Parts: sequence; C-alpha cells; structure tokens
Amino acid sequence: MKTRNFTPIKIGEQTHERDNYLTNVDTKKKRFNELFSYMQRFVNTEDKQRFKSDIYGTFIQDFSDKHFANFPTLRIEKICELHDLQLHRLEALIKSFNDIQIDWNFDTNKPMQEPCFDIMTTCEADNQRYENTKQLCEALNTIKQDRHLYVADIVRGSNGTLAFDFKTNEIVPAQAYILDTPIRNY
Repeated sequence: MKTRNFTPIKIGEQTHERDNYLTNVDTKKKRFNELFSYMQRFVNTEDKQRFKSDIYGTFIQDFSDKHFANFPTLRIEKICELHDLQLHRLEALIKSFNDIQIDWNFDTNKPMQEPCFDIMTTCEADNQRYENTKQLCEALNTIKQDRHLYVADIVRGSNGTLAFDFKTNEIVPAQAYILDTPIRNY
C-alpha cells in the first residue's frame, strides 16, 4: 500500500487575532517613535540597538556620561532637572512601549518576525473532509447563481459540515468539521 505525503491545506485565517496583532504593531511603532523622539533631545540615539536590553539604564548612562563632567557635585536628579528631563515621563514612555509583548527590532522599528494566522489542516483525514465538502460547496454555489437557494436551510441541514461566508457571499466548508473539532461541548 502506497502512502501519500501529507500536505497541509489552508482552510481559513484567524482574522480577529491578526487584526489585534496589527493594531498592537501600529501602537508599538508609535510608542517607539515617541520614546526615541523624547530621548534624542538629551542623548544620541542613532544606534538604537544599544538600547534594546535596558532602555532606561542605557539612557541614564549616556546622559550621565554627557553631563556629569560639567556638574560633578550634583546628583543625577538635579542634573535632569537642569536639562528639563522628566524621569517619570521617560519611565512612562518605556513602560508603555514594553507593555506590548511583541519582540521588537530596534533598527527597523518593526517586529522581529511576523506570526502566521493561517488555519491549516493537520492530517490527511482533514484534507479528505475539506476536498469532499469543497466540491459540494462549489456545486451549491454554482446552482445558487442560476436559482434562488435557501442558504440558511442548506447550512442548517448540513449538520455542521457547511457554513456561510458573509464576506464572499458563498457556502464554504465548516472549519470545525474539517478539523474534526466538536462544535459544542455538552
């Protein structure tokens, strides 16, 4: 008996998770720009990668190196006050940037890697269920072009094997059926 190599098929996308992720990326990018815009008023921030491991510590070290020689008897807080540097604002900017849990590339101001939001089949049986229901969906969608079909009744009568995609206005295979996951847990 000859066995086929399993090739996963994309059957959908986690759109809600993707949209949340993209919103978080935009927010983190804005916070990164705001943070470095504030810091560059006081220290050189050209080499942003240096700040990755410890933004606050690196900033304070650079600020001290730059200004401590001019004011050797003053505490760092007083030097900050003289230069109109608000440490609580800096800390708040760093916290708001770090609160979004995405691994960030400081050189490109983009995420280190993009996650995959595709929903894929996991075995050959999933692929077989997908192919069978896809053929049924294609046939129903073809008929729907010529005749009025009661789509809600067809989907309801398919007992969870079919679904209706409101974006494309077509009958599609139900992901729960394809992946053989229970629709309800009793």
